[in-house]
Amino acid sequence: MRLIFHAKQLAALDRKAQGIASEIKAKGESRGSMVFIDRKIYRETRRKHGLPVGLGDTIAKATKAVGIKPCKGCRKRQAKLNRLVPY
Repeated sequence: MRLIFHAKQLAALDRKAQGIASEIKAKGESRGSMVFIDRKIYRETRRKHGLPVGLGDTIAKATKAVGIKPCKGCRKRQAKLNRLVPY
């Protein structure tokens, strides 16, 4: 599955993680102001830049901030939530 980004969306992403927009442009296919990129490559790029990939990463970050240490079951739920609710 491919994702489509407009130049404005890439600029907003770049404010969150420096350099991610240029990396997405380089790995994706550009057509005018639109960039087409494979979902898997996009998720790997987000993870590389420290951005959450899905809901599981967001919940894991929140629970870590509160002081809850992740267990094996937590990591499985995190992976499943990332697959079910990707960003």
